Amino acid sequence: MGRISRLVKIVFGTALIGSLSLNYSQKIQEISVPENYNQINDIKKDCIQKQANEEKNKSNYKIKCDREINKNSDIKIKQDSNLGYSKQLFAYDFVEILYESEPSLVTNLGREISREVLKSTISDAIRDFGDYYKKLSKKPYSEFSKEEVSNIFLKIDSLINPLISKKRNDCLDRALIYYAVGENYKFPIHFSLASPLNDLYHVFVRWDPDGEHNLLSQDNSINKNDFNWDNDSETLFKLNIPFLTDKDYVDRYGISKESLENKVYLKNMNNKEMLSLMYAAKSEVYSFDAEHYINEKSTKDKIFKKALEFSDKALELDSLCIKAYSAKAKILGVYSDYNNSPFKPTPDKNFEKALGLIDKAISLSPEQEGLFLIKGEIYRRKGFWPCGVSALKEEYFSEALIPYLKNSIKYNEEAIKIVDSKIEKELLKENLNDIKKGPDYQKIIFLLSSKNEAYSNLSHSYCGLSDEEKNRYYFEKSFNDDAEYYEYKEKHQKRILKLCKEAKINPCELYAW
Repeated sequence: MGRISRLVKIVFGTALIGSLSLNYSQKIQEISVPENYNQINDIKKDCIQKQANEEKNKSNYKIKCDREINKNSDIKIKQDSNLGYSKQLFAYDFVEILYESEPSLVTNLGREISREVLKSTISDAIRDFGDYYKKLSKKPYSEFSKEEVSNIFLKIDSLINPLISKKRNDCLDRALIYYAVGENYKFPIHFSLASPLNDLYHVFVRWDPDGEHNLLSQDNSINKNDFNWDNDSETLFKLNIPFLTDKDYVDRYGISKESLENKVYLKNMNNKEMLSLMYAAKSEVYSFDAEHYINEKSTKDKIFKKALEFSDKALELDSLCIKAYSAKAKILGVYSDYNNSPFKPTPDKNFEKALGLIDKAISLSPEQEGLFLIKGEIYRRKGFWPCGVSALKEEYFSEALIPYLKNSIKYNEEAIKIVDSKIEKELLKENLNDIKKGPDYQKIIFLLSSKNEAYSNLSHSYCGLSDEEKNRYYFEKSFNDDAEYYEYKEKHQKRILKLCKEAKINPCELYAW
């Protein structure tokens, strides 16, 4: 199965449905919806060269951008007295802090585009939006129609698309560019956050003129002029799929009522909350690097220390940042290198702290399967011994570890229940007989990855309990899900092709289907 790497998972998500790199002048071809997976792949092969040409053009832009940066290390917006471009944007400060890193990091903060390309893209988008801004109706933003607002975002998208690829940028990059344009032109554009699928958090933006968005009463008149937009929106608009309301986000990302009541997800984020989310993401990247890539002990300890500082900073800025709670919990309770215990259980002090942190996160969002996976791992690490090496059993194993391993099993099984419930709910949409409102099979694929992780964890826990039958059963289940994965992948691709046919869009315009 094409599983998602842990490094990708710890940063931010991309579009679920696939994004369009739109070329409005291109002639629309007749689309024949294939009957099987091989035919789908044949269609995709025909698209490869077109996509390669597009990527080459964007690479040329990056080379040009890098040359300009070498001439002048400071990215500056061209001044225009009529438009009042500002060099003092919070968005620029955000980018600087985001990319600030230790030279010993291996994974480059999980970023796929450079600081310079992102900053220059923001600058260019702000500058090039100027002519469009001059033509906008000079009326209060609360009086802008949804069509007028969507046209603003579509214009920003048209400026971004030639500069950076939707194939490579994640939702954070795109949301930050929307936010920066809004910040410069005084648009009421706010950051917002959806709960994760397979540990991939999703950032989007909201147009909210009064800044008083009501999550718990989404039909409230105060929300009348509010409008959500993200890196899926351009595609969804062109495919005529209704997806932008809060209810759609709740449905797609399985957001619980409790997390809305706790003001964790879908709220308008202020600058402190935005920075908190970014520091939490950095904490995860640093600790991941320290655990998996850095070998030298003093460097490893330094990076772990920095990761803890980031998670503490995140919680200082926003006490509701779930990503920060889970990041710190993993450092203290899951990562054996931090605890200097590759063959020993987690020390009691760190175990208790980790458990408290993840329990706090679960109390804020009780239907988030990834949190239960982490809790299960915290218990497994506390009951850990090298179960695959029978010669070490006498040295490391004790009866006192058994309750921890049983609790690990309990919380991984709870994660599987949550995932199964979400998949079942999604598949019920097949009864609607409406392709636009039908199941999001890509979402199911993400959920299956979480389930696969739970199976792997269960295999390890049963190994610790010396239950060879269940150990082998869950080990095999964690690797024998290819058929299910490809079934849903083919359904997802067929759905996208049918939507393309209805909307008269060439499927070669899609980057991920």
